[in-house]
Amino acid sequence: MRNQGIGSWPARRDRRSPRRTALLHEGRAVDYAELHDRCTRLAHALRGAGVERGDRVAFLGPNHPAYLETLFAAGLLGAVFVPLNTRLAVPELLHQVTDSGSRVLVHAGQPDERVAELVAGAGIGTVLAVDGGPGTPYDEVLAGASAEPLDEEVGHDDVCLIMYTSGTTGQAKGAVLTHGNILWNSLNVLVDTDIAGDEVTLVSAPLFHTAALNMSCLPTLLKGGTVLLESSFDAERTLRLIERHRVTRMFGVPTMYDAMAAAPGWPEADLTSLRTLLCGGAPVPTRTAHAYLDRGLAFVQGYGMTETAPGALILDRADSLTRAGSAGVPHFFTDVRVLLPSGEEAAPGEKGEVVVAGPNVTPGYWNLPEATAAAFRDGGRFRSGDVAVVDEDGYVTLVDRLKDMIISGGENIYPAEVEDALLAHPDVAEAAVIGVPHAKWGEVGRAVVVTRAGATVTENELIAHLEARLARYKVPKSATPPESCSRPPSGRATAAPPDIPPLSFLTRSTPMALTVHGIDEIKAQAGADLGHSSWVEIAQHRVDTFADATDDHQWIHVDAERAATGPFGGTIAHGYLTLSLLIPMWSELLRVEGVAMAVNYGLNKVRFPSPVRVGSKIRTHGRVVSVEDVKGGVEVVVDLTVEIDGVAKPACVAQAVYRFFA
Repeated sequence: MRNQGIGSWPARRDRRSPRRTALLHEGRAVDYAELHDRCTRLAHALRGAGVERGDRVAFLGPNHPAYLETLFAAGLLGAVFVPLNTRLAVPELLHQVTDSGSRVLVHAGQPDERVAELVAGAGIGTVLAVDGGPGTPYDEVLAGASAEPLDEEVGHDDVCLIMYTSGTTGQAKGAVLTHGNILWNSLNVLVDTDIAGDEVTLVSAPLFHTAALNMSCLPTLLKGGTVLLESSFDAERTLRLIERHRVTRMFGVPTMYDAMAAAPGWPEADLTSLRTLLCGGAPVPTRTAHAYLDRGLAFVQGYGMTETAPGALILDRADSLTRAGSAGVPHFFTDVRVLLPSGEEAAPGEKGEVVVAGPNVTPGYWNLPEATAAAFRDGGRFRSGDVAVVDEDGYVTLVDRLKDMIISGGENIYPAEVEDALLAHPDVAEAAVIGVPHAKWGEVGRAVVVTRAGATVTENELIAHLEARLARYKVPKSATPPESCSRPPSGRATAAPPDIPPLSFLTRSTPMALTVHGIDEIKAQAGADLGHSSWVEIAQHRVDTFADATDDHQWIHVDAERAATGPFGGTIAHGYLTLSLLIPMWSELLRVEGVAMAVNYGLNKVRFPSPVRVGSKIRTHGRVVSVEDVKGGVEVVVDLTVEIDGVAKPACVAQAVYRFFA
């Protein structure tokens, strides 16, 4: 065959194992011979509609055989597949369709008015409707198309798909993945996870995300296994499907696995067929790992990103407990390093940025040469934006993010995108979005909004404003007064403590931070007294929310009636609630601009001299202890004291360590 791309996979499987079941969907089985036939017919239909090499073909819908048929058919022609996230709002979809220049839309499971708005706004000429709605019926098109084999010349360097990933600068960027990127990622999966030809792989995570498509679905089809496609995830149904179809393999994010373990059918579910549980999107919590270990199951954990197709690091099931918290080691054909800002490799235990190289790494972003150039270091290594350390054995552990992404239930949320949407409202003067811990989703967004003087905008109006522009999962779940969350030296909002449950938007102001520019001005601050932050009230709802998030419900924190007769005459804040407030408060005191990178190296010498009673107010005092040169920048040590209004002893004292790099 001249076609070396993934569009040729159905034909190659047809000649090797035509009667094996390729897909199961809603009770219907499709073998490899039928899959090949349908993909070929769709390719002829697309060609008849004017699709040529390099043209873009978009798909909008849940997991469905038509998704894969469209992907493979585009690959047969040398065209480019553009999967669209069904959770996005129409304005977000419009950007992706117009930015990619997609001339065909295949859609399934979407409201008619949503499709009509997208088609009209983007001016799409050819629309195929899988299950009704605007456009030509999909199955009718296939039935009337030729089944004559196609064999266009497609190479590994040709573009296979454009997968949009939200960016820290606002609108989503199209990550280009070549046929070679996807092939080599699939080979990594085959080598590193021992995938077999008799796999029955359950795919209920959405295929419009790279992990479900490239770590789970496509490697199974490459090996000749069976993919059980589910349009959405339901924990109880998943348990039944595993038992009924003898599922051997599945991919999910931690929240999916938690939901399964909490489902009513969990204790008696027959999971003996399962061989591999792939997990990504966020680290696997210890409690989750133990729930499955008790059933004789362990996770293969992965770390990656859309731009690496996505596999970068992998933690084998044998290491899932002994190296809990680690992201693992590089995939077989992939090179991962942790580099200092100088470009030198970090020593064991030293923090640096994760960079990835290999045949699975994107050549860049669609029509964004500047963003592409910024994403790579010398030698073509992709910059992940994640900070990590490597141990003596080569295991990588993530410790921080250079980028401001929030990971909520496996979905990536970029604050800049949400802030831009908030600032588009005429009554919003300022907006910041941060990530805060959440017991179920890992993190959720929190908005801090300052309205314009005299504005009368309501909470519901702002929510409606966001929901019309963004996917629901991106809309912040709560807010906090501006004095509890301000901007750190990097200039971006950082995580504030859990506090106010309902979403609210507040008209308040924060103290102005001392702003310094560049390394030389930072050095001049040695010994400087940074003054005080604003006061923050420790309300009971703040303590209760923190208790829920950390599962620490000791009576001294949450039982006001019992605590009234206790040693402090009432409930007190958790020590770590106070600690979590410390960094956001000190961030009001100093703001650093004109540096390439700011890394928080954590807190040292932490003590809690005095408890904080609920109803008290606290604030932070800061003093720069030292500024010392390090390779490529400076290290700043700041003494921080959390003071309690009217109490002589402080609530908390600590030292914060930051490094700033030119």
